[in-house]
Amino acid sequence: MSRSKQLAICIATQWLLVLVGCEMDMPAERVDYMSIASLKSFYRGYPVELTTNSSIGGVVVSSDRHGEHYHRLVLQDHTGGIVVCIDCDSLYTHYSIGDSLVVGLVGLTLGGYGGQPMLGEEPVGERQVSNIDWAHWQAICHSVGVVPNFVPQHLHIADLGPSDVATRVVVQRARFVEAGQQWADEGVAQTRHLVDEDRPTDTLDVRASGRSQMWWYTIPEGVWSVEGVVGLFGGRYQLVVDSPDGAFLVSDQK
Repeated sequence: MSRSKQLAICIATQWLLVLVGCEMDMPAERVDYMSIASLKSFYRGYPVELTTNSSIGGVVVSSDRHGEHYHRLVLQDHTGGIVVCIDCDSLYTHYSIGDSLVVGLVGLTLGGYGGQPMLGEEPVGERQVSNIDWAHWQAICHSVGVVPNFVPQHLHIADLGPSDVATRVVVQRARFVEAGQQWADEGVAQTRHLVDEDRPTDTLDVRASGRSQMWWYTIPEGVWSVEGVVGLFGGRYQLVVDSPDGAFLVSDQK
């Protein structure tokens, strides 16, 4: 069995155990669940208002503690992940990586940015979704426990596929093209680049937000495992690194 298959089964099993173990925390009414992959399949490049009474369940796999994923929460189940847009600063003070949530979908809007599906409220201006009002979010989101020791999938750049978008991964044996430079410029977003040490034709964009508190970090030399959340923009995969620990996780130098 492949490593990715094992991890998918592990996440699914942990999620079911959380639901069973925290039954008393669930909303009183019957809940119909939809997988995150099924939800994302409704996106066709334009915003869609959701009228289903279904809910999604997932594990929180992102943090805005260091300035990335501003007003964003990323939920992941065993089928994939999705970005949720929420009108709240410092979401990390309410949710930690590994927290398991159930979110009601009725009345929300499924839209996107750069080709990546996102969940929010009705569009405002040119944006396909707006941020979910905090009071509304609190009414539709229920905490059902914690997945202990959440383990992201470990893979190489060439392994990335559509199902990995909005999931937490560790990219193995890669080096930064911009080694020796700053992570970003203060207040200005930058795109950095990873290249596979063993297959130099395999590259991956790394998005460094202008809001990042890591902007002044120096990008290290060497071969590393780099942890973050997979994004998609204009048909290209990206990695959003939300912690300095993820940027320089483990040296893979042989």
